[in-house]
Amino acid sequence: MNLTSIQQQFNDLINRQASRFNPSDFAFLESLCERLQNPLYSENKELLDKAHLAIEAYQDDLDKSHRHAKKTLAKLKEHFPEERKNAQNLFDNYEYRNLETLYTRLNKACSRLTDLKNLSQLANNRLEHVGAELKTESFDNLLLRQEEQICSPLGSSNGVASIPVNENIHGQIELLSVKLFHESMRHSKIDQIIEKAIDTWPENPGPHNPHMLAIKAMVRMRTLSPQYLRRLSAYIETLLFLQKNANRVDDSKSFPQS
Repeated sequence: MNLTSIQQQFNDLINRQASRFNPSDFAFLESLCERLQNPLYSENKELLDKAHLAIEAYQDDLDKSHRHAKKTLAKLKEHFPEERKNAQNLFDNYEYRNLETLYTRLNKACSRLTDLKNLSQLANNRLEHVGAELKTESFDNLLLRQEEQICSPLGSSNGVASIPVNENIHGQIELLSVKLFHESMRHSKIDQIIEKAIDTWPENPGPHNPHMLAIKAMVRMRTLSPQYLRRLSAYIETLLFLQKNANRVDDSKSFPQS
């Protein structure tokens, strides 16, 4: 490989305006060709081979990227005709990576739009289904039936109704007011336990009294996150309940000695 052949290869890249494909690598090729113009290096075989391999590698990358970008351009024109002009400009300017990025972005946006359409269709179907169910029963009857369902457990011994949250009544849609009432009733008992625990502090507690420190921690937790305090208290209450009943089971299993 002589200097003339290498210069011809480099001139072909210049004529194709291939410098826009990868400006940094092209600048490296340009610097090699400039060094070969110097009489001190024009006969340097190692430098000639290095320039030849670098130019061939650049051409191969350019050709592969060009073929792939051509397919991407065809897909863009087919699926997104409104971006035809922008995609063609990117292709003509050798901005193949930006072209691929554009296609990926538009494809994802199209997928999200399809998902939103499907979700909207499901919501519309649900509304139609609920509307059909409500037509079979008047709104007043629905209110009366749900009121009876809610008030019936209030006659229990502890005075607290244990109604599951978000549970639909007889397959019907649950009213927002009913849902809020369920939520308040579910937390009523545990809130009473928390208030009782905070209000019963010891007389003349010292600075490091464990009972008083526990009360201060509960007050702080209730200020920062009431939901967390409810979950923690319900967990402790459950453990105490299990321990108490486990002791009862052990006592019932013990037999008197003869």
